[in-house]
Amino acid sequence: TGDLTSNIVVTANVIFVATNTMTYAIDRDLREDVWSYPLGGRLALGAPGVFVITQGPEIAVFALGAAAGPFVRGDAFANGSIDLADAVAILTRIFGAAPPSDCPDADDVDDDGQVSIGDAIGLAQYLFAGGPPPVEPFPGCGEDPTFDGLGCDEGAGCP
Repeated sequence: TGDLTSNIVVTANVIFVATNTMTYAIDRDLREDVWSYPLGGRLALGAPGVFVITQGPEIAVFALGAAAGPFVRGDAFANGSIDLADAVAILTRIFGAAPPSDCPDADDVDDDGQVSIGDAIGLAQYLFAGGPPPVEPFPGCGEDPTFDGLGCDEGAGCP
């Protein structure tokens, strides 16, 4: 909702458009909304691979094209096995007790574009309490179906 702003950014596979309250990414091939962010305003491409949204004092910065490699959602160690160690790895990365992941998309169990405590909890609930499974790509290796700026280094996500 809202009025379309004057900025539209076109990349090789996505068109970004913004209203005064939201920014959307539309896949050029699918012609579908594949990502949105709750900030509208001016859009720009910065340094190579950087997408920026600004509105007044608010700024949001995203890495474009980060999802280069395939991965298995929830497999934080990319070893082909999803278990409690993966949930613990997600937590240790969040709290800075371990280096950042080469494949943060695998750690984003619910694919909301952020790695949070909720991802580790969701994975543990799936493993031990009958909770919902991680979203695709799961249980097999694949590409992220959504643009979220997290990504996975080529070769880092699948065993």
